[in-house]
Amino acid sequence: MLELRPVQTQVQQLKMTTELRQAISLLQYSTQELAEYIREISLENPLIELNEPKPDVPMTYSDPIRAAVPDLSEFARQKEAGLEEVLLQQVRLLSLTEDQMERVTTLIFYLDPDGYFREDFQELSHDLGCSLEAIEEALTLIQELEPAGVGARNLQECLTLQYKRLHPHDQLAQQLIMHHLEEIASRDLEALAERYDMTEETIEEILACIQTLNPKPGLLYETEAPVYIRADVVVEATGEGYEVRLVEDLLPTIHYNSQYQHLFSDREALHFLKPKYKEMLWLKKSIEQRQSTLLKISKTIMDQQVLFLAKGPHYIAPLTLKEIAEILGIHESTVSRTVRNKYIQTPQGVFELKHFFSSRIHTSAQTDLSSTSVKKMLQEMVEQEDKKNPLSDQGIVQNLKRTFGIEISRRTVAKYRQVMKIPSSSKRKQ
Repeated sequence: MLELRPVQTQVQQLKMTTELRQAISLLQYSTQELAEYIREISLENPLIELNEPKPDVPMTYSDPIRAAVPDLSEFARQKEAGLEEVLLQQVRLLSLTEDQMERVTTLIFYLDPDGYFREDFQELSHDLGCSLEAIEEALTLIQELEPAGVGARNLQECLTLQYKRLHPHDQLAQQLIMHHLEEIASRDLEALAERYDMTEETIEEILACIQTLNPKPGLLYETEAPVYIRADVVVEATGEGYEVRLVEDLLPTIHYNSQYQHLFSDREALHFLKPKYKEMLWLKKSIEQRQSTLLKISKTIMDQQVLFLAKGPHYIAPLTLKEIAEILGIHESTVSRTVRNKYIQTPQGVFELKHFFSSRIHTSAQTDLSSTSVKKMLQEMVEQEDKKNPLSDQGIVQNLKRTFGIEISRRTVAKYRQVMKIPSSSKRKQ
């Protein structure tokens, strides 16, 4: 007979506390966003006293409080309205496992400004240590978010996702968009109507609907206002190599406001001030941790990019988030969050930190190049080509192999060209 009795078990569980969520947010903030966040917290916490950095350019304000600080709030708000932030806000509302959340967040990181996902599934599966099915599931979740069409892998899929939202039961029209977009664009309506036993009027209606769709949904969140980039990290050449340091002159310094010290002896005041004191300590500790993590990751990235620092963008080494995470013994998602919205000033110019992450391309010389370097070579080939007889994708493939020993497929060249917004050879011909 089965005996039922109470049994005590000990289970270790990670609980996402408010403090942990806030610490993760601080990790993702740019230096400008972090400065604004610190100011917001200080307005609600009387124990926090800020020493503001001196603005680079004198500013005049009618408000005496704002007059003491450089106004960076507009820049922070523009960042918050970006595609990544819009998608992440929606993802936070989904009921996902921790692994699903990590994968979806990472894939959002890889979307291009148009809202497309153009990365290789095999490479990502290897980098993230998960199955192809898990990557597919994460991308499907992104494709269900707003704006419709985001997360598509090509134009056909982008338009199909949008059309499906408008007409979910029109399977035939979705098939036409997915497989016969070129015929529709060239208005070969008679052949399509005959093939699918439809009238030309029906094809015209589908075409009219397609023309209302957005081929670049990500640009809906691109602001036209100028965004002034301030580097979060600086790399400088020294006699012994390169020095990596943080740019901290934009951050206000947090101090304890001692004028409220006498109120700690009052029980009622203590009830209010005690959590404020803990908040101040937590904020200082979290900022120190954020700065330490950003510096470590930036140094490690630059350690892998010494040739780039010396010779330029052609020499960017292949590098993945996973490799940096393994070197530092931290989670890959920590690297992803830390490099998000961060810029680094180098002897070769200012770059986004995530610019240095790219897949490996093998060459006949048994050396690896980064996909970023190959894209740079492709761009220069197009700039130097004969405009009366521009290079086809296959011609670029042959040039890369003959000149640099790089072996990539025509499909990969086409993908790189689309990402870089380089038209096809027929459209480049003059």
